Amino acid sequence: MSSQHGQASIEWVGLVLLVALVLGALLSLAPRPQGPSLGHALAGTLTCPARSACVSQRTAAVTGLPPPRAAPSRVAPERAAAAFRALRGVTTIAKRAWIACLGWKRYRYELRHPEVTIPGRTMPLREALRIANDCLNPLNFTTEGT
Repeated sequence: MSSQHGQASIEWVGLVLLVALVLGALLSLAPRPQGPSLGHALAGTLTCPARSACVSQRTAAVTGLPPPRAAPSRVAPERAAAAFRALRGVTTIAKRAWIACLGWKRYRYELRHPEVTIPGRTMPLREALRIANDCLNPLNFTTEGT
């Protein structure tokens, strides 16, 4: 072996993996705490502001009164399901429209630059990337670029 360059990094990776395995084994032997799991507690903490339930839970904890009931949903589930079914067709079309966009933009470029149709000549990379960005970027796809 002419050099041992990089050898220490392999040893460190092995050491880190060994430590991770030992810590994983120790965690599996640790007793489980009572109450909600960490995942449920974390999910509740993250979704609490979105449900506007944080204030009512804190107020209930301070006053000792039960928290007020959450406001009913404004949109009926049937109406929401119908809206998502209607959008399903739009998303299917949008998923496939980019290929038509690429073809159309390439066709327009070839009309403006007939030298590209000569065998052995190709479109400049900058133009190809601009066309791809126009068709694949959702913000550029919805607005017509030049």
